[in-house]
Amino acid sequence: MAYFPIFTQIDGKRCLIAGGGKVAARKVYTLLQYGADVVVMAEKVCGEIKEVLPEENVFEGVFKYIHKNRCNKNEWDIDENKYDTELENTLDKRYSSNSNLKNISYDLEISENLLESLSADLSEDLLKIRKNTFLEKEIGKAFLVVAATSNREENHHIAELCHAYNVLVNVADSEEESSFIFPSVVRKGDISIGINSGTGSPTVSKHIRKQIEKAVPDYYADIAVFMGKLREYVKANFKEESQRRYILKTAAAEAFAEERVLTQKEIEEIIRQGQK
Repeated sequence: MAYFPIFTQIDGKRCLIAGGGKVAARKVYTLLQYGADVVVMAEKVCGEIKEVLPEENVFEGVFKYIHKNRCNKNEWDIDENKYDTELENTLDKRYSSNSNLKNISYDLEISENLLESLSADLSEDLLKIRKNTFLEKEIGKAFLVVAATSNREENHHIAELCHAYNVLVNVADSEEESSFIFPSVVRKGDISIGINSGTGSPTVSKHIRKQIEKAVPDYYADIAVFMGKLREYVKANFKEESQRRYILKTAAAEAFAEERVLTQKEIEEIIRQGQK
């Protein structure tokens, strides 16, 4: 099946990656190149992801999903008397010592001992409820989601939530459940070329990407910026469409022929010729 290519702006937009392995890491890296606010949540997050994302954008484990200023202690449904002392000793408290513990938001980190004791004390069903509630809230805030866990059932669940919230989702192990396809990308400056073979074969897309990378020289990126600025100048200073078309078409042809950005003198000569 052939997919219709759409380019969209994700600079500063929240993009959620569910999964913390190498597949997720590749998605994180690509999205970061376009300025996305990338958030990763997984039972275990690989080192490659932790190296490129700030700590507050990585949610690892079950109770570690509770991050600074996100959740109050009394939302954990645990015995306050049993854990108050250990909570005071193991959580970084932002507020003064005389604050009411029941209403304080804490910073991570929860100690491993506390994590183990809480996990042992709470039922598996409750852990799933807490995790799913967090996941659903994050999906509701996301511009797009990538489901890249190693669990087919979990990826399916994430896809269902995204469809319910009308959030774009790419499911790494199911094109049928995806509302967008994560393309193989060639980028030269602001030039982006997305590739999808329509066959579901990453090998085909990878081969095509390598060929395109060879065919598109790096100086194209400089010419693209140059032509963008020239276009704005021409639009603001020339009313006749024929003049605009001549200047832009001639400037682009000369720039690509010379394999460089044109000088001010060369631009002025083109403009002079276009005004005749």
